[in-house]
Amino acid sequence: MRQPGGKNLDVYKVVEDSGPVPDPPGPDDRVFEYVFKEDRDDYRPGLRFVVTRPAIMTYQDWVIYIENGDDRTKLEGVRGSRMRDGGTTNMRTALGLLHSPTQLSRENALPSWTPEGGQRVFLTREERPGGFTEL
Repeated sequence: MRQPGGKNLDVYKVVEDSGPVPDPPGPDDRVFEYVFKEDRDDYRPGLRFVVTRPAIMTYQDWVIYIENGDDRTKLEGVRGSRMRDGGTTNMRTALGLLHSPTQLSRENALPSWTPEGGQRVFLTREERPGGFTEL
């Protein structure tokens, strides 16, 4: 709307105050990036991978927790690399390669874990890291 004399009058809708604005994430805050598990045909628990990254997005300093039953291994300082296809991500560690294909893949590719000197194991995605408390 224009006021006489050519000045613009901007009209803003007043919205209800929804409380304080949350603080932005800090350098030590972490978020879950991926949770994968190995589906097995027997009654033994399969491997489970919980991947976290800094809340301020970077491909460095990722942490991978590898769970095997009651045992948990924590791999720190992992560097992830993401491809330009919409999200395929590889995380190489001293123990092996964790591969997460983009969810946009037409081939319905599965995530996988390839241990150093071992055979690739296909994984499935979990939506939430149930039973996982450490971040």
